[in-house]
Amino acid sequence: MIDDLKNIKLNKTFWNGLFITLMVFLVWWGYNFIRGPKIEEGYSFQVKFDDILSLTKGNDVIYSGLTIGEVKEVGKIGGASSSEITPIVTLSIKKEYEDILYKDAVFTIKSPLFVGDYWVEVSRGIPRSQDKIVKGEVLEGVAELNPSKLPAEIQKGLKPILINFESFSTGLVSLFNPATIEDLKQSITNIRESTLKAKTLTDKFDIEGEGIKLDMAVFNETMENLSKVSSELKISLDNIENASKNFKKASEDIKNISGKLNNGEGSLGKLINDPSLYDSIGSVVNNIGVLIKKLSDDPTLIRPSIWK
Repeated sequence: MIDDLKNIKLNKTFWNGLFITLMVFLVWWGYNFIRGPKIEEGYSFQVKFDDILSLTKGNDVIYSGLTIGEVKEVGKIGGASSSEITPIVTLSIKKEYEDILYKDAVFTIKSPLFVGDYWVEVSRGIPRSQDKIVKGEVLEGVAELNPSKLPAEIQKGLKPILINFESFSTGLVSLFNPATIEDLKQSITNIRESTLKAKTLTDKFDIEGEGIKLDMAVFNETMENLSKVSSELKISLDNIENASKNFKKASEDIKNISGKLNNGEGSLGKLINDPSLYDSIGSVVNNIGVLIKKLSDDPTLIRPSIWK
């Protein structure tokens, strides 16, 4: 009887221990399943991105189809006092792939088409570098456009346009108040009436077979010639005005000279106004007249004495 009780206690202790062991194993297995496969520690470095999309810890790092590491940590640079915050991702690379990453590597956050996990895609860039990425280095990365965020990107770009359109429409509504609309209607009516009058005038000059048809080319040429003539006429009028001014000045000068001559001013004026000059000229003219008369009466007066 005593041996049976001991066996029962032993069996109970055994089963309790086995249950606890199984529970620990299940917890450990569940943790590793959620965490994913453990990456063999190699080295880590950081990559800055403008947008990490939905990248999280544990996402894969893939190079040419090979899973070479995982996202070890997702953090940020900057805080409340900083002007901007930059996301930064720490990548842990497997030891066996340490020698394949160079400083020309391009790190791109890739997104699934619709559902699935994000990952970091690594590729070689141009120009090629011979320097390898070292532990603790900080590099720059890029993020592709996520199709699921495409509507948000469109809305982001469309928002300024909508704001500007709203401002424009508001200004347009305030501009076209009832008084302005009435003025606009009146202006349109005036334009319509002017157009009808112009058409009526054109119709009057467009009579076939009557010799009154207006050639618009000739009309335009005539208007151009008229413009040129008006310009030349203006120049001619300016010249006439200048000539009249000069003529007026010349007339004033002649008048002044004539006045001075009449007043005996200057040598010529004194000479002209000297009475003895006129007396001398009169005497000379009289003497010439007497001489001509004598020669006419007796031509022998001009013959030499040898001929007499």
